[in-house]
Amino acid sequence: MANIFAKIFSYIFHPLLMPSYGMILLFNTGTYLSFLPFEYQKLLYIIVFLATFVLPVLMIPLFLYRNFIQSLEMHQRNERFFPMIGTLIFYSAVYILFTKLPLPDAVKLYMLAVAICAALSLVITIKWKISTHMIGIGGLAGVLVALSIVYSTNQLSYLAAILLLSGIIGSSRLQLQAHTPAQVYAGFFLGFFAELITIACFT
Repeated sequence: MANIFAKIFSYIFHPLLMPSYGMILLFNTGTYLSFLPFEYQKLLYIIVFLATFVLPVLMIPLFLYRNFIQSLEMHQRNERFFPMIGTLIFYSAVYILFTKLPLPDAVKLYMLAVAICAALSLVITIKWKISTHMIGIGGLAGVLVALSIVYSTNQLSYLAAILLLSGIIGSSRLQLQAHTPAQVYAGFFLGFFAELITIACFT
């Protein structure tokens, strides 16, 4: 039963979904971003969801066919290399697109931070298997702290929820024996500081 719940949380909070969750946070945390027109927000949601989740997922059958990966879980470190390259390309494309649009700096920097996280995880994966689940949820925590600094808003309730989820997700990855504790903690702090520094320092 514990493994079932661990798999459920691992799928719900899959790394490819985290950029979309982050966009939802950006527009629903009481900053001026929340007052942007909903149609405007909806367009950005669609772009991010398609480019950072749907398109990378559509590449999985190709990777399976070419034997780059053996399963959807990609348990082995070397299986993650080519999917991560594809993901980084899509993330970077979204950031480049956002720089061409009249968007708030925080939104552009958020996607830059997401791409940076993908690039760092790719480099680390060459030698070590870091938890991309924890990079994703750590990044959301970093976004909230950055928003509280930049816009002087109280994000404690959201941050508490994200930290609770971080514990659940981290425990799930350990329960499934997908990562060691070091890989879980390293993933969280990488995502946290990458998002925090990029948004808070350059907005």
